[in-house]
Amino acid sequence: MPVGSKVTVTKIDAKKATLVFEDPARTVRLDLDDAIPDAVFVLDRVLGATAPSTKGFGKTDLQGIKEGKILEGMTRKGVFLAVGPPPYSYTPPFRHDSATNHDPKASELTYMKGTYDFLKVTFSGDKVVDLED
Repeated sequence: MPVGSKVTVTKIDAKKATLVFEDPARTVRLDLDDAIPDAVFVLDRVLGATAPSTKGFGKTDLQGIKEGKILEGMTRKGVFLAVGPPPYSYTPPFRHDSATNHDPKASELTYMKGTYDFLKVTFSGDKVVDLED
């Protein structure tokens, strides 16, 4: 969904939430049963009280935000607006221990693209310097 899309939460409890977007019209049902650390934390990261501003962003950030992609040279804030923060915790395939993204200011963050597909984003300061797909 584009950044700043208007959303109405039509149902919410500890295990599920239903979000209705206006433009484009879409209903999204979230299963929050396994939300880490909890459903409130996850929803707070997904939804915001007000639409974020894109003022002050450079060309690379604006392109990534518009395309919903992470690009080398983007700022951390631009990445989070483009694709959101990474999962708080995830379990890589063929491992039994969970990896974590607890610190959003870490020099490396890992995004899940699919069950067996991850994207490692490396930052130097607050700029993306490498993408390992």
